[in-house]
Amino acid sequence: MHSKPVKYTAVLLTVVTLLHGFTAALLPLSIDEAHYALYGALPALSYFDHPPMVGWLQFAALSVLGDSELALRAWALIIWLAICFVLYRLACRLSPEQPYAGFFSVALINLATLNQLISMSVLPEIPLLLFSLLTMHLVLDLIETPIKQSAVIWLKLGAILGLAALSKYTAITLVLSIALVMLMERRLPELLQRGPWLGAIIALTLISPILFWNADNQWISFSYQLEHGTGKSEWDFANIALLQLAQFVLYGSALYISGWYIGIKTLSLKAETLQQRQARAVALFSLPILLLFGITAGKGHSLPHWTMVSWGLLTPLAMTALLAGWKKAIWRRLQIFSYALSVVLTLTMLMILALPQLLPAKLVSSTRQDFDGWAEAAQSAKALLSSLPETNASPVMEQIEPYTGRIIVTSWTEASRVGWYAYPTPLNVLSERNKQFHIWYGEADPLEQGVLIVDDQKALDAPIPTAPDNLNCQYHSSQPAYQSSVLVNRFHFYVCNLKQETANSAEQNQ
Repeated sequence: MHSKPVKYTAVLLTVVTLLHGFTAALLPLSIDEAHYALYGALPALSYFDHPPMVGWLQFAALSVLGDSELALRAWALIIWLAICFVLYRLACRLSPEQPYAGFFSVALINLATLNQLISMSVLPEIPLLLFSLLTMHLVLDLIETPIKQSAVIWLKLGAILGLAALSKYTAITLVLSIALVMLMERRLPELLQRGPWLGAIIALTLISPILFWNADNQWISFSYQLEHGTGKSEWDFANIALLQLAQFVLYGSALYISGWYIGIKTLSLKAETLQQRQARAVALFSLPILLLFGITAGKGHSLPHWTMVSWGLLTPLAMTALLAGWKKAIWRRLQIFSYALSVVLTLTMLMILALPQLLPAKLVSSTRQDFDGWAEAAQSAKALLSSLPETNASPVMEQIEPYTGRIIVTSWTEASRVGWYAYPTPLNVLSERNKQFHIWYGEADPLEQGVLIVDDQKALDAPIPTAPDNLNCQYHSSQPAYQSSVLVNRFHFYVCNLKQETANSAEQNQ
């Protein structure tokens, strides 16, 4: 390796890590982060909506580092550094003639605003991206290695693919991409040899916790993923356009345009040299995922961070296209504009998250609604619940004692934050959107009391919202949450139980 690019990359990653660490220590947990923190607090072989990797990582963090926001984001900071290191090596491998290929690729992936936000959070996409990059390296090894000498590579691939599958179910696309590469390399018969089958056994062994857990839970994860993927029956092309626009902005116009351009161009040209064949393999790993989520967006079930793996894999190829375009004035100006916009967006978002008091309050209030006041509201609900007379219901979880009822929320997004910040108090989630909470806490006793939290995010003088129709509730109090003197959230607390007719119906069904 050349020393200067390595030094520049080290400086860049030091700055990025310091920014991430500073922000991670100050920001309350987001919806998804709180959900996965509960994964760690309640470890299992797998979970309803995701494989267990993030839960196991958070279990380790809670066991060793504690439950602070920084501790629960430590794995993200570590894995992001590993991602950048593997990406650096991949870029140097794909463009050996360009000494700064690794540095420019690491810079490009860190310029993406969404990557800066996701890379601070222990989400499934973080370990999945790392294992996808490692898979890419091993596939390039396969391309360079004669069939008779590839058995060890297949064993490594089995291990990495197993870890990827433990991270997120969309790791299945990696297997499909490997098949496409083998097809284009005219090596499909190799899949019948001993190496790939031994690799498959390793992968299946690693994902056995998912299989055992689902076998004990009526295979609900797989049925949920199938239902979640099909979405609405009708197509809405506006959703497809919105996803593309979101990626254009959040990953940066330079990466978005150059990534699509070089990916399509690479697949359209005949691959004759080893370098061209390697580039084709990268495109075969990247574009299918972009197309998959681009299509499923038509049914309303694709989010920008789901394509993070594709853009990460495409980054080294996009970098080559951007460097080639730099020679032309118009493309150079467009790149400068794209990079400047990404830097401004990223720094603005980091300030909103870490130092909101330095920005105009109206600018940050809507962005902070998912973060501010939830910890305090959860503790207030927990205190109110403990002041109620004990119910006759028995504990649903051994680790929750004494048992005095539940905190009631209307959706899983509220349940994630309230559940984490009020842990180990059990919840009653009225929505059926996420059954993980029912697995954790069981079904609520129809006659037991609970404390309902309602967040309406309205002005202080707005009318108090009514409780859900199936609950018999008495309003207790409200609690505002401010950011820089501007109201961000308004939480309302009610003492509730099910209405008598609903309770009788529930008892008859038991």
